Amino acid sequence: MADDLCDLTAHQYRRVSGGDLKMTKKILFIDDGPEFVRPQVIALEDAGYKVTLEPDPDKAVALLQEQDFDLIVLDLIMPPRREERGDQELDFAETGVKLHQEIRDELGLVDIPIIFLTVVRDQEIRRPIRRLERKYGHKPRFLTKPARSSDVVAEVQRILGDPPSPQSPELM
Repeated sequence: MADDLCDLTAHQYRRVSGGDLKMTKKILFIDDGPEFVRPQVIALEDAGYKVTLEPDPDKAVALLQEQDFDLIVLDLIMPPRREERGDQELDFAETGVKLHQEIRDELGLVDIPIIFLTVVRDQEIRRPIRRLERKYGHKPRFLTKPARSSDVVAEVQRILGDPPSPQSPELM
C-alpha cells in the first residue's frame, strides 16, 4: 500500500487516506482579464495559496492535464476557444460553460471544487452549471464580479481550509 501511495497525486492521497497533506494548496485561476482579477490573485497568494493565473482557456486545459490543482476559479465570459472560432457568432458565456463541462466530463476532474467568479447573473446560463455540479455532488459556488478579494479568499478557505502558515515546519 505504501508503494501505491507514492504514485498518487496529493488530491488522490487525501481521498484515499482521509488525511490532509500539510502543503500549499494550488489554485488554477482561469480568467481572460488578468488585470481585473490580479487583486484577488494577490490576496490568495498572501493568504498562503499557490495561484496560477491563466487567461487562455486552451492553455488552462493543458495545465489541468499536466498538473494537479486543489481548486479552480473560473470566469464564464471569455472569448471563444480556438476550435469554436469560425463563422458562427458565439455568446462569450458559452466559452466558460463549455470549459466547465470539459473539465468535469471530458477531463474527468470531478473531485476538484470550482468557484465561478463572473458577471453572469442570468439564471438560464447558470442552470446547466448547477445541474452538472450537482451531478458530481458539488454545491455550485458563484461569486459575482466585481468581488472583493476578501470574499474570494473567504470562499476558498471555506472549501479548502486555511493553508499552512509560512512558518509551519511542513513548509521548511
